[in-house]
Amino acid sequence: MQKDAFFKKIERLGLALSYDDVRLKTRYSEVLPSGADLTTRFSRNVPMNCPIVSSPMDTVTEHAMAIKMAKLGGLGIIHRSLSPKEQASAVARVKFYLNGLIKKPICADANETIEAILARVEEKGFSFRSIPVLDDSGKLIGLLTNNDFEFCGNCQSWNTASRCSSNFRVGCLT
Repeated sequence: MQKDAFFKKIERLGLALSYDDVRLKTRYSEVLPSGADLTTRFSRNVPMNCPIVSSPMDTVTEHAMAIKMAKLGGLGIIHRSLSPKEQASAVARVKFYLNGLIKKPICADANETIEAILARVEEKGFSFRSIPVLDDSGKLIGLLTNNDFEFCGNCQSWNTASRCSSNFRVGCLT
């Protein structure tokens, strides 16, 4: 049935349908899923890879849902039940997550021992092992990676972050 004929028939019957009243029937198609292009525009300046938008309801879209939607190519609209400050915070969390910006990264002091850093990682239950190393003035001077921790195996109690970080020397050689 053509689209116009369908809506005319619905109007003539005085029938109103909701989301659960409509079902799509799958049938044979010449178009393969890999050949389907779902890109669209939400607005003039907002392209979308997937035409799915979550509802701006407080029980539906907060920052976590907006992040998941954006990762899949959709759009999550933060609800307006939040105060303007909370809305801005939620939007910032989504943007920072998607762009890889970490507001307050976990850092190590240049003079902190590898043993102390590993103890902190274990105590806090961090799942990552890439830690920026800062000097006394807060300037980035290196990066401790998982490899650096492995190479510092037997000298963790006396070696410092600045000695073992990737930007200085590999391992614990002095």
